[in-house]
Amino acid sequence: MGSVNTRIELVQELARYQSLVQAYAYSIVRDFHIAEDVYQEVALILAQKWEELPRGEELKPWLRETTRRKALEARRKHQKSGPLLSEDVLELMGGHFGQTPAEERERERKRSMGDAMTQCLAQLHEAPRDVLEARYGKSL
Repeated sequence: MGSVNTRIELVQELARYQSLVQAYAYSIVRDFHIAEDVYQEVALILAQKWEELPRGEELKPWLRETTRRKALEARRKHQKSGPLLSEDVLELMGGHFGQTPAEERERERKRSMGDAMTQCLAQLHEAPRDVLEARYGKSL
């Protein structure tokens, strides 16, 4: 791994796809700790092969397949019981891997936080709400 810019790019891609990889792994292994381990393995492989992999949106298919394989491997290794999703379901879920852009997820997160804030403010009595609005304006 060469330049600082290359390392920065790798870290940015890891951060961009971390929750996506973990969620997909969790849907297969059904254990948060194992899903985190799968993410760590995928991140390590990504770092090792970074120079030869595609960038941006074209990286998603590689991440999807690597995550699927590592999650199935981890499931066998940990002898997880319970129903394993069929290959058809895994393929269907994998087909949706990363379809929601990061910006859209961030907008949705902010919207849901805004909804929660609105509900909290609605529960306040008038005087405390007036203090908050005086300090933060109508942007609450």
